[in-house]
Amino acid sequence: MKRINSYILTGGVIILGLCGCTSNFDDYNKDPNRAEVGKANSSQMLEDLIFEGAGSMKYRTWRHNNEFMQYTVETSTLNQLHRFVLTDSEFKGAWNFCGRWAVNAIEMYKLAEKEENTNAQAIALTMKALYLSNMTDLFGDMPFKEAFKGIDENIMQPKFDDQKVIYDSLLMDLERANTLYTKTSTIDAKRDLLYNGDVTKWRKFTNSLYLRLLMRVSNRRDMNSAERIKTVFENPSQYPIFESNDDNATLKYSGTRPFVNDFGDNATDDSAMGERFINIMVDSSDPRISVYCNRVSSGANAGGYVGITSGAPASVISKQSADGASNSNNTTFRQYTSPYTFMTYSEVLFIKAEAIQRGMMDGEASETYYAAVTASLKQWIPDISESAVETFLQNGAVAYDATTEIIITQKYVSLFTVGYESWHEYRRTGYPLLVMGEAIRNDGVHPTRFPYPLVLRSSNKNYATQLAKMGEDNMKTPVWWSRKAVKLENPEEDNNLGYTGHKWDADIKW
Repeated sequence: MKRINSYILTGGVIILGLCGCTSNFDDYNKDPNRAEVGKANSSQMLEDLIFEGAGSMKYRTWRHNNEFMQYTVETSTLNQLHRFVLTDSEFKGAWNFCGRWAVNAIEMYKLAEKEENTNAQAIALTMKALYLSNMTDLFGDMPFKEAFKGIDENIMQPKFDDQKVIYDSLLMDLERANTLYTKTSTIDAKRDLLYNGDVTKWRKFTNSLYLRLLMRVSNRRDMNSAERIKTVFENPSQYPIFESNDDNATLKYSGTRPFVNDFGDNATDDSAMGERFINIMVDSSDPRISVYCNRVSSGANAGGYVGITSGAPASVISKQSADGASNSNNTTFRQYTSPYTFMTYSEVLFIKAEAIQRGMMDGEASETYYAAVTASLKQWIPDISESAVETFLQNGAVAYDATTEIIITQKYVSLFTVGYESWHEYRRTGYPLLVMGEAIRNDGVHPTRFPYPLVLRSSNKNYATQLAKMGEDNMKTPVWWSRKAVKLENPEEDNNLGYTGHKWDADIKW
């Protein structure tokens, strides 16, 4: 039986976990050095990339993204993520999660090459881009070129690469993936937990992810995002993208072990809904609120939708909890068959609406914005009536006002539970406006990135060079593509990005 030693980005190692699915999000920590590969083929690897990757993604993003972005608030004094208090275990876990599945995707690509299966190659490149984009978005610059050479060449001290280098490579991978899809090679439908072997839908996912990453780096003019985004939207035959909710990259669990969503088994009841998120939906009479969360069952707030103040002192949270707060809807999120979605049709429409609003391409921003909101409503409430949709769209808090802020605010509502996307979007745009609680740490600054895990800092000699370049390795140093980084480099450039809405300032501790 063949064994593969997989050297990951720290100079340490991480297993591939190629065969079989487990319900434990961190099962890979059992053997940090190597995994038995046996006769795994590319389709078998895809099964794990989707199933295990989704499990790890929803667990970690529920903790990090939801707490940072005020979707939820941990009411226990043991967890203070909403106050921006994190330990190295959080950073190490996120690093290993992204790195592990990126390595798996690379190995899947190699197997697909040997099999001469171009569809599997395209899918592997897509999943590699999904996981690696999240990794660099969380940490910024990181070991990349030499790190993945290290898998085969035993490079234990890989050098760091700039985010631009990483994004150039990932975008190139997605461009190539788009050209690899054919009708001559097949994907094992039973192993393809997203699209059941439908390569047409996979190609749409590839190009939709391409749009996501292009918009992510759109603050950097040398990435030519505007022209590339325009090209994708104006050439659907060359770049097919999501066209309906049927195209969503959604893992639908069978409910039969091992293919169950065991998030409910691993989650605690110490997490209430966040006040800011709840208020956005209450103020707009958002019909999704009953799908996302429950009414308060007891206390002074019984019968209402009420959230906990993110970043508030423990005494305030204790009082609010006693009065009653909404929790996430168990029926929606904690069933063994509750789906997990990597990307949605509504996100593609929000990208298009923003591209039009910011002057990247021609079109009707309002029409596209309303279509995006409608797609999200129908994703979460499939049987919603047209009159209910229209009533919501006409609400003053939702009606299009030609600003980036309204687009991103509704995108924020639609992205609940979709990975780290809301935190990425917040750092890119400064929206939605969040209210910082009086007990937050990190010098009152909303986290801009994760620090590198201790194992990297202590084992990779190139960390010293990277630290000298970036200045500080903390949660206040902005990542390269962020709006804050652009403005700190050139205050005037921020005025040219096309963002509109409430005044935004990179010096504000948001």
